[in-house]
Amino acid sequence: MAGRKKGNLSAVIGCHLSYADKAQIEHLSPEQLDTWVDARLVAKHARQAEREKSRLTPKAQRPDCGATTRAGGRCRAKPVWDRERNQPRNGRCRLHGGLSTGAKTPEGKRRVLECLKLGPIARREQAAARRAKAEAEK
Repeated sequence: MAGRKKGNLSAVIGCHLSYADKAQIEHLSPEQLDTWVDARLVAKHARQAEREKSRLTPKAQRPDCGATTRAGGRCRAKPVWDRERNQPRNGRCRLHGGLSTGAKTPEGKRRVLECLKLGPIARREQAAARRAKAEAEK
C-alpha cells in the first residue's frame, strides 16, 4: 500500500482501533504497518461481501402473490419467504397456499395423530396443575 494517504489510521481502515491494536501497531515499522493495514482492509471487505450475500431482499422488492381474488383482481400480498435461499417458497402468500398444508410422510402423519390424541390429556393436566396452585396460594 505504497500510495496510502496520510491521516487518521482508523479512518483509513474504516473501523475503530482497540487498545490492543494501538499497542500492536505502536512498534511496527512503516512497511509492517502497511501490511497490517492491508490485512485489516482485506478482512473488512470480506465481511462486507459476506453481509451483502446474506442480506435478504427488501419486502418492497419482493414479487406479489398474484392469486386471483374473489373480486377478480390479483392478490397483492407478499409470498411466504424462504430466508435460507432468499426467494419465495412457492410464490403464494400465507392466505393462498404459502403455508404448510399438513404432514405428507407417514412419520409426520403419525406425529400429528399422536399430538391430537395427547392434546386434551395435556390440557386437563395443565388445568389440574393450575387449580392445585391456586388452592395452595389460598
